[in-house]
Amino acid sequence: MSDPVLGRREAAVFSGGGAYGAYAVGAYKALAAGQSPGTGNRPLKPEIFTGTSAGAINAGILVSASEFANPVAHLEKIWRERIVVPLPSLSNSICRFRPDLMRWFDVPGLLRDPGAPIRDAFEDTAFVGRAMMDRWMQFLKKGGPLDQHAMEIFDLTLLFSPQPFHNLVGSAIDFAAVRSSPLRMVVVTTNWLTGEVQLFTNQPHPAAPKARMLSDTLGPKAVLASAAIPGLFAPVVINDVPYADGGVLMNSPLKPAIDAGGDVLHVIQMEPDMSRIPPAPSSFDTIYRLMVINNRANLVRDVKTCEAMNEKLKTVPDPEHRPVEVHLYRPSEALQGILGLLDFSSYRIEKLMKLGERDAQHHDCKSAGCILVN
Repeated sequence: MSDPVLGRREAAVFSGGGAYGAYAVGAYKALAAGQSPGTGNRPLKPEIFTGTSAGAINAGILVSASEFANPVAHLEKIWRERIVVPLPSLSNSICRFRPDLMRWFDVPGLLRDPGAPIRDAFEDTAFVGRAMMDRWMQFLKKGGPLDQHAMEIFDLTLLFSPQPFHNLVGSAIDFAAVRSSPLRMVVVTTNWLTGEVQLFTNQPHPAAPKARMLSDTLGPKAVLASAAIPGLFAPVVINDVPYADGGVLMNSPLKPAIDAGGDVLHVIQMEPDMSRIPPAPSSFDTIYRLMVINNRANLVRDVKTCEAMNEKLKTVPDPEHRPVEVHLYRPSEALQGILGLLDFSSYRIEKLMKLGERDAQHHDCKSAGCILVN
């Protein structure tokens, strides 16, 4: 087990997963409280935080609250008071569905702001109308096959407004505090033009010379981009370059944690073991299974790379590399599939938090496939 007496730097690695990020909140709570065998029942105090998508949000909140008396309680509070919604809905604290007809039946919301549904309806109609008009103009200007250009008109991102997420990130993460924090934070995004990983960090590091800084301007955009699920949310443009969900290439950012100096990694995943996800005939289940397979394959590859390097270092010393210990935490039961990514209902979020906390408390390194360094 890791021991701060040995001088090894610990890192918390938060995977992406939309609403499943609540699972990581519960798991990290147990780790920070010293209630997990993964830390030797010693409170986890990471010096490094890396995150993708929902993991970037969790990492950002924890790092910006690092001077608080209880950062974990602060993270829980934000999820319970700012992120959850009373009932399952396509509109939530992360996005708003266009048009959101259910707002007309939200009695508490109508009492607070009776004109909100009308304003939203006008804004949504104008937004979708302008976007469709632009697409039709492009359609008429282009040559080539008719069926190909007709498909280009169809765009699900028009139906989801990310404004609630913009508001959440801007108020829940203090990027001035992130920059001044002694803790290192790394956010993972995907450059949508080149298909390459782009990192954003609060501290420069020679191992990641191309990483960009989390300034007051770029910080919120980086977190928003890291969670911009392709096909649902439009890429976030930063200095004329579109960036999308970091989970496309690196859903569990182990390498950035190692490059930032991490010696002991605690990786909180959002995907259960494949055996707990039975194949199903629906398209949604098929897409979710493809996502899990891809994320799992990338994680297994990174873990095996660490394991192989550790074995090599036992016989061939290398001043540029060091042994890395990796602890893996993942859900012990199947989640809700792809639709669960946007289920921020209070019941579901509480259930995920409890599951994460319980799984971390009953963590077993042997069955989890952790890599230990003696």
